[in-house]
Amino acid sequence: MKTRFGNPVWASIVVLMLVSLNGACQGEVRHYQLPEGKRTSGKTLSVYLPEDYSKSDAHYPVVYLLHGCGGNNLTFLGGGYVGLMSNANVGVIADELRQKNHINLPIIVCPDLNTIGSYAVYLLRNVIPFVDATFRTIPSRESRAIAGHSIGGYRALSLALEHPEVFGIAGGLSSYVTTVTQFDGLVKERNQEPGPILFWLYAGRQEPYGITQPNRDLVELLKTNNLSATYVEDDGNHESEVAMRLGELLEYLSQWLKR
Repeated sequence: MKTRFGNPVWASIVVLMLVSLNGACQGEVRHYQLPEGKRTSGKTLSVYLPEDYSKSDAHYPVVYLLHGCGGNNLTFLGGGYVGLMSNANVGVIADELRQKNHINLPIIVCPDLNTIGSYAVYLLRNVIPFVDATFRTIPSRESRAIAGHSIGGYRALSLALEHPEVFGIAGGLSSYVTTVTQFDGLVKERNQEPGPILFWLYAGRQEPYGITQPNRDLVELLKTNNLSATYVEDDGNHESEVAMRLGELLEYLSQWLKR
């Protein structure tokens, strides 16, 4: 794994010492301390850059990947959840996909959303502007996706529906959807302006939290309201198959994010 200190774009951002990941990757991971509002301690933000990022002047689409309850910015970088899902290392998975399938990888951003007053405000006002100002991104909805696991999946799906001007694609891995009525109003209000939103969802049939059927219902609600939705289901539980499905999600995003 290559590591490097990033260059902050405003003085209050402090670059942290890098933390080793569980597994090696050819891409580069940078960690930043990003303040939330007037907070001085800040929250850690981890960014995966594809291997070819430093070798060209190209601009890249971006995927924002949100952790679930008990997670943080390292959940998808080998940290997992206290012994669970440590194989869902997005850096390693992304590099393997690039080598095997020769896909074009996006920049992948993993924020820490713990103790955040409003995750939506933090992402929209702090994280996304910082990423667009610091890296060679393509700052458009067609080139920006949001996805997450568990409550992070719920948040990702909700944010895409609430802010279609920001996100063109949304993904959910074992999204914590307990009833489809949570999304009924958002989906029915969402038309095709400013453009279509693509959805990709996964749920396991052995889910211990009763979210499998609500995820199926959400897919049907999206399709009924003329929104594109791809759904994957298997015999996994809340964490067991997420690493494999994360790879499938990255392939989907790489196919549809505009470059």
